[in-house]
Amino acid sequence: VLEPLQRTGISVIPLTAELAANHHKIYQQPDRIKIILSTNVAETSLTLPDIRGVIDSGWAKVSGFAPWSGLPTLKPERVSQASCIQRAGRAGRVAPGVCYRLFTEHDFQARPVYSSPEIRRIDVCQTLLELQALNPKQAFAWQTMDWFEAPSADILERNQSLLLHLKALEPDGRLSPLGAQMVTLPLHPRLARLVFAGKELGCGGFSLLAALVINEGFLGAGNDPARDEAECDVCYQLGFLLQRGGRGAFDRAKAQRCLQLYEQLRRSLGFESVRDLGQLDELALRKSIFYAFADRVAKYRPLAEEHKRRQRTYNFTLGRGGVMSDASVVRKAEWIVVIEAREALQDESGMRGRISWVSALDPSWLLEDPFGLLQETIDVRLDDKNGRVRKVTALSYGKLTVSEKQELAEPQELEALLFKTVKERWPNVLSDISPLVSYHCKLGLLNRYKIPHKLPTFEGDYLDLLISYLCEGARSLHDLEGRDLKAALEEQLDYEDLQTLQEYCPDHVSLTNGRRLKVHYEADGEPWLEARIQEFFGQAETPTLCRGRHALLLKLLAPSRRPAQVTRDLRGFWAGSYHEVKKELKRRYPKHPWPDDPAHEKPPEPRGPPRS
Repeated sequence: VLEPLQRTGISVIPLTAELAANHHKIYQQPDRIKIILSTNVAETSLTLPDIRGVIDSGWAKVSGFAPWSGLPTLKPERVSQASCIQRAGRAGRVAPGVCYRLFTEHDFQARPVYSSPEIRRIDVCQTLLELQALNPKQAFAWQTMDWFEAPSADILERNQSLLLHLKALEPDGRLSPLGAQMVTLPLHPRLARLVFAGKELGCGGFSLLAALVINEGFLGAGNDPARDEAECDVCYQLGFLLQRGGRGAFDRAKAQRCLQLYEQLRRSLGFESVRDLGQLDELALRKSIFYAFADRVAKYRPLAEEHKRRQRTYNFTLGRGGVMSDASVVRKAEWIVVIEAREALQDESGMRGRISWVSALDPSWLLEDPFGLLQETIDVRLDDKNGRVRKVTALSYGKLTVSEKQELAEPQELEALLFKTVKERWPNVLSDISPLVSYHCKLGLLNRYKIPHKLPTFEGDYLDLLISYLCEGARSLHDLEGRDLKAALEEQLDYEDLQTLQEYCPDHVSLTNGRRLKVHYEADGEPWLEARIQEFFGQAETPTLCRGRHALLLKLLAPSRRPAQVTRDLRGFWAGSYHEVKKELKRRYPKHPWPDDPAHEKPPEPRGPPRS
């Protein structure tokens, strides 16, 4: 947008923390108009002379770190009123000036008066280690300090946990011998741990260089990052630092700072000079990185649409996931250690982290478990595809599965899981639950007519007993599908219970004409009988349950077995609407008997086996 202005003789100067060297350009050619594109670095004590106008977006990228992973964040946020006032103050210091705010007065008044202190937002691990070194024998020395502005409790807890994992502290909170060494290096404790792990593994000089490169940031990129490939981004960057195979342009100023600091530190650590360093043991260096970033392990997670986006997605050991940046040269590793990443906004991939620097990981290293994240779990699982129960022994690193071993479950484990599953899915695991429905319908009738009984309702403990009985000897859910639920129910009842049911709510009733019909009991419905009209010939009264207290609902069928009449009053039907029904059905089915007095007519002989 501003490029056309440059062609008219106006200078456009970016000014950020990484481009602080551009500050001197502001003083050059004092008569020339300059437009300075600055981050909130301009709010510091940095002097910007002769500024006549400020355009304030009201936003800034604020540093912090993500609670879920400890990854650093740099999120755009609305700045405070104090920051807005300070930005406006950049204009008019030496002459009248103006500030244009790209937001409303109402927006300004709604903002917090001051920004939250940085110490409440950022990683303070290095600060805590330095404070502990002042009182090495005191457990967690910073806890007794009178802070001018104390970090938040969750930040203290996370950083304390990290120091314990890095072995900088003894388990009781005192400074460890390793921690005393780590604090002598002007590096974050992670990077100090990397240095001393490398020393133990025989790549000390390279581990210090690696720590300095990580601390400084990217030195450069290859000629074609899309084709360059390696096992470790840090090792690849060391190629630029040492000019041993690193192709393409790189930041010589950063490289020089790394080399100068290396020379200042190497003597106290007993490392060689840069020119005397031999061949890089990349495997040892990658393992040293793992010791420092063992909580940043991630595992490749293939996605169906991944090939379209040309991005690789990973799950983190502490949960959630991230997308690999094109800047990384590690392109095929299944397991990685994440060295540099940022919390990012939600994108089309659904991931939250943006991974930029990684090192490939040999999964066997996880068994050394420097951060105590390895755990073995034994789980009895149900395979929904075949209904079988398997005992799975899983080795997990945080929330990532390293390996699984499946075997047949022991009988007691199997029955316990089947019981749990059946109870959770009850009653959908059974192919036929009508016996249970019938039972509770019968129970409802006994209660309605206040018939004394001690029959249980199958819920709570009684349901547990029933399910336990059904699961006995079963090896899978499929075994349960064919279990006889009616027999299982009766097994839970004593003889007196069964007699009560048979006497008051039988499964079948016999008509006076000798016919025996099944009683249908349904949930939220009335018990009913079903048969062709001819089968009720000779039956004058409606059959009943509960010793005559409850008349059954009769579904009288035509010879085609389609409903012809539904009634509770058989006597009334014979005397009344039967004759209207008879006219219609006799015309359709003349071969069937249609007597004038069906209540006293003998039913026809059945043509087949009796219906149950």
